Amino acid sequence: MDVEVVIYCAGKGNRLARGLPKALMPLAGRLLIDRQLEALRAVLPDSRICVMGGFRCADLQDHLRGVPGVRVVHNPFYELGGINGTAWLSRREVTCANVLRVHGDVLFADSALRWLDAAEATTVLVTGGRARKQALVAFPDGPRVEAIGFAADYAGPCEWAGIELYTRDEYRQIAELAAQYVDPRWYLFDVLNEFYATRTRPLWNSEPDVLEIDTPDDFRDAELLLRGKGDGE
Repeated sequence: MDVEVVIYCAGKGNRLARGLPKALMPLAGRLLIDRQLEALRAVLPDSRICVMGGFRCADLQDHLRGVPGVRVVHNPFYELGGINGTAWLSRREVTCANVLRVHGDVLFADSALRWLDAAEATTVLVTGGRARKQALVAFPDGPRVEAIGFAADYAGPCEWAGIELYTRDEYRQIAELAAQYVDPRWYLFDVLNEFYATRTRPLWNSEPDVLEIDTPDDFRDAELLLRGKGDGE
């Protein structure tokens, strides 16, 4: 598949209070961004990867300097524009026929991306919910996503994993629409819901063991998950 990867890593990770972008957090002995890149390369060995940085972007650039096929793009207004500002800025970075968008705070293994081999349409990845989460949720309606929203303390089967596959044209249109939501009060799912309100809604695909790391509890869950698999110090 002709696909380019865009990883959103611009935020501060305030809820973790570690003074680092989540991408540079060590998880069971390895940085989260390194774990993401390893999983991506196992499935998409030749794809270009664009990492959208913001907070402490120089540290991210230093860490990834010289990594083949990976470039870091700085978002200078990450605090004012939020995630949708990152989406808008990334619109000119994509050139392949398809775009895989990835949250920079998501832990996943390459097994969670094997569906890409057979993907024929826009797809939103969902995963089993975990206790204590205030999760973004995909509500499936048959094979297609009905909406993406917010639910307090969600622990159901369809948590939004923060990984989606788009065509290039779709991604660029979504990124342009995100310019209308460039404010930290808005989230990416606000843009996606408006975009797909008048279009064919994306498919959804469910994979286990995908964890968005927002809180200290999530961080502990992630380390327990890795160590339970024998992956980590």
